[in-house]
Amino acid sequence: MNQKKLLVAGIISLLLIIPVVADETSAQNPVVKIYEIEEEILEHNQLPLDPYPPFGLLTGYITYPFQFYGSKYFQIDKKKIKILVAENEYLKIGMAPDYGGRLWFIFDKIRKKEVIHRNFKEAKFYNAGMGYQYLGGGMELNIPNAHSHTNARKRECTMKENQDGSVSLIMSNTEKIGRLHWSVTFTLFPGEARIKQDVRVANETHLYPENSGALHGEYENEVSWPIYANKDISILKNVDEAVGFYMLNAREGYMGYYNHDENFGLVHYADVNDLPGKKYWSWGWHVTALEKRFTHAEDLNYGEIQSGRIVIQEKFDKIAPMSAVEFTHYWYPVGAIGSFNGASEYAAINFTMDRISEARAVANVKIQVNKKYENPLLLLKQNGRTIKEIELSSLTPQTPVSLSEEFELMDPEIEDISLFLVNKNGEPISNVLSLAEKPARYDSYFNAHKHAEQERKDFTAEGLFAKAEVLFNDWFYHLPEIKEILREVLLVDPGFSRAHTELGLLELRGGKLDKALEHFNLSLKRIPDDGRTLYYKGLTLMYMGNFREAKYFLRHAGRFGYEYPERIAEAEMAIKRNDLDEADIQLDKAIAVKGNILKGHIFKALVETRLGNSREAEKWLAKASSLDAENPFVSCTEYLIKKSDNSIAETIAKRYEDFPDELLEVVVTLYGAGFTEEAFQTLELIRTTNCMVELYRTELEVLTGKNARDITDQSTAAEFAWRLEEYFILKKKIKQDPGDAGSYYHLGNFMYAHDFEMDGIAHWEKAHELGYKNKVMLISLYRANKKLGHGNEAYEYLLEAYMSDKNDPYIFEYYVDEIIKREGIERAIALMEQRYGEFKNVYPLKAKLMNTYLNNGHYDKLEALLMKSNLHDTHRMSFGEFWKDLRMAEGYNLLREEKYAEALEVFTKSVEVPSNISQHYMPLFVSQARRLFYMGYCNSKLGNQKKAEELWEEALKLKRDIKYQAAYKFRDLRTVYYQAFCLKGLGRFDEAERYITLLADYAKSISLENNPEAQKMLLILSITGLEDMDDFEKWDSELGLIKVNANFNAPEE
Repeated sequence: MNQKKLLVAGIISLLLIIPVVADETSAQNPVVKIYEIEEEILEHNQLPLDPYPPFGLLTGYITYPFQFYGSKYFQIDKKKIKILVAENEYLKIGMAPDYGGRLWFIFDKIRKKEVIHRNFKEAKFYNAGMGYQYLGGGMELNIPNAHSHTNARKRECTMKENQDGSVSLIMSNTEKIGRLHWSVTFTLFPGEARIKQDVRVANETHLYPENSGALHGEYENEVSWPIYANKDISILKNVDEAVGFYMLNAREGYMGYYNHDENFGLVHYADVNDLPGKKYWSWGWHVTALEKRFTHAEDLNYGEIQSGRIVIQEKFDKIAPMSAVEFTHYWYPVGAIGSFNGASEYAAINFTMDRISEARAVANVKIQVNKKYENPLLLLKQNGRTIKEIELSSLTPQTPVSLSEEFELMDPEIEDISLFLVNKNGEPISNVLSLAEKPARYDSYFNAHKHAEQERKDFTAEGLFAKAEVLFNDWFYHLPEIKEILREVLLVDPGFSRAHTELGLLELRGGKLDKALEHFNLSLKRIPDDGRTLYYKGLTLMYMGNFREAKYFLRHAGRFGYEYPERIAEAEMAIKRNDLDEADIQLDKAIAVKGNILKGHIFKALVETRLGNSREAEKWLAKASSLDAENPFVSCTEYLIKKSDNSIAETIAKRYEDFPDELLEVVVTLYGAGFTEEAFQTLELIRTTNCMVELYRTELEVLTGKNARDITDQSTAAEFAWRLEEYFILKKKIKQDPGDAGSYYHLGNFMYAHDFEMDGIAHWEKAHELGYKNKVMLISLYRANKKLGHGNEAYEYLLEAYMSDKNDPYIFEYYVDEIIKREGIERAIALMEQRYGEFKNVYPLKAKLMNTYLNNGHYDKLEALLMKSNLHDTHRMSFGEFWKDLRMAEGYNLLREEKYAEALEVFTKSVEVPSNISQHYMPLFVSQARRLFYMGYCNSKLGNQKKAEELWEEALKLKRDIKYQAAYKFRDLRTVYYQAFCLKGLGRFDEAERYITLLADYAKSISLENNPEAQKMLLILSITGLEDMDDFEKWDSELGLIKVNANFNAPEE
């Protein structure tokens, strides 16, 4: 496939060696249907979720108010998962609600193929992605970024039959960080061998977010595609290592993959203006990369393709307040057409040409359509003029068409030939651009990577602000840096409007209304008609209760592009005053401006209900339903309009029983808009409670004078204060009751999460002073004080947390680290030994003890512990590396005593790992090179020079062609280090010196400029590597170059 345009809401894991599964339904059956099935799966999980809030200040992740996935407990649970299935005569697709509503499978009934990576037996989780929870397989659904927080957690999903005969699978979800509601709908139509994927993303809040490629993590350097280092890397097997490519300048709307071994593939098509994001990922096909098949698939290697709104997955897109975006993807399988170089939503084409003479050529065309066409035409065009028409009898999804046709050139330039497939009425089906229209191929491998030189303009106010803007759009947490840069901007230019607006918005989100207003006023001094700043100033005044002034500035903002959100804000103020007529007027005006936003229609229905206009209310509810029928706001509004219908209440309560946060978001929105009674009634639908549900329950009971019913079921997921409404409620509660310790705790979470670090700590400390002893807060105080360097204060909080729950593995690990620093390693070892049996499936703590044994010379204890360990209940890791390092250390110490025969035997057997800890063990190249060197060295000392040379030559064969990721280059340069000593043993001293020089050269390259530890290590090795081979104690240690830190998340980390 010409993949110049191959390329993030949906992520598909593409299996290149796919098991064939027979389908029970005949491909001739025209029935389109939906149904539900159950599948049994072995889930390798790390539950429960991490109970400690993942504050950006402490983790660097934008994850709060979600929890991180668990990282301590490891178990395999046999689980039955529900799959929602849609099927027509050509395709069968399944959605897995338990795993984020991802498409679990796409089965091509024509070719009897699974066309995406399907997990048949196991679901393997590990800590990666933004929620620290990654699950390979299927088609991920992600927002606000790739590998998002809940893409493998349970989401609300449903299926339905449509009036046009089609069927749909629907995932509907509220993204809590930005309070975005989004839905993804997969639809199958009769007679079509394609999936239509409709996506809607709505920001209905006032405040929240708004031919070449680049390597994953290296966006500043352009990389050629698909030719790189003289290889076609669009073929996965040509890529040795894990690498991702972002297509920065996509000009065509298709991408996909093709399996040349089994002659089938998958096409993705979307309007490139809607969905410019295209990414290709390979886990690598070299032997040293194959451990991914254990951690991500069922013993099979695979690649991924990604598509979405954002071009680079580590960046955020923006969506303005009170707006929605909608876009459509198409996915369809293809048969034996080879690498396609043109595709549309209807057909994929492989088009090549062979020149016969100066004036004649042969067109080779292979076509796969996804619906039936009678008597279509192929048009060959040169410079826009048709030079050949080819009539086709029919095209069907069942059978790809292949043909070769000779034609006469109008111009000798064959690169100007394009191909068009049209139906019998001349309407376009698909096309292939001419070579002249496609990006020219080149190879950027030989272009040196350089950072752009800083210019004087980079230090202007505009240049500094641009740096803050880059961090704003990055998917990691940068608020402290952003604020610092914005303040630097104001040092250069105290009146810089945009810096004031951004600082004001950050203050506003954190509830600092006075400071926010001050910044907005300063911003408007320079640009008085900036609609965005006027809007946020109006909101600030509204939250301060100054409705009259708020209305003035909101109206002003409406003149400059913010009319819909400002009309909604005016309506909310009117509702709070119970001026329903005014609210009605403002909502009418809002809807007239922008009719595709749910909130205006919902509010209109509720206002009409309050006014007693039930028919009007139902009319507006119907319009809301037409926009987003599965949004819980719609069903809750239906209940509020028809309160006498108890069946609606029961249906909603049951549907969202496992999703209290979905209903809570409706409650919060109603509460914030002044619909107090409606918010209370909606709260009564929630069946599972948490601390934020209780917060709103208490508030609404006071405001309505009613008592809500008791909720006995407690949510297993934590809920942390995050929304601005929670800030106002908590401030009010503290004002009413200064001794309310719990409110201080929750307000501390809110402040710390919004980067008001010292305010957050002060509120936690006040809660503690008032007697609040919750271990989650104590650990937050421990971590926060430790970050500030207040070690003793931090330890006191940790000690209190430890005494409250000694069986918490998160707390215990923190406690062990402190004991190591305060009482020494031997005391820590004794503590871990004492508690070892109490943490049965907490593998990180087991590994901690093993690492401590290894790094402190307790080899006998480590061996005994390894021999009684069993790792066969998890796929993630192997203790085999511990065993190998243990044996290598033993051999090294025998060398010190010049016991060469004994050392040789130990080195030889060092990779013979006991079966109880051998699962998935694959010795790294650096381990192999080190072992082979020492085996050769022992042989040379024993007089077996020929055998020594054979072993050293074997070590030199451990080579990889590293071109992409710095981490892999660094890893394999350590292999080069030991290979240099093998060269010395072979008497090839000049080559050995060149190997050593490589280490210094790479250390000084830009690839490692952000990794000073790796730089220092390589520079040290480039010096010690000059030592004589026999002085091995000068250039090596008994544990090798670095102390081993066993990884319990994923080998690639």
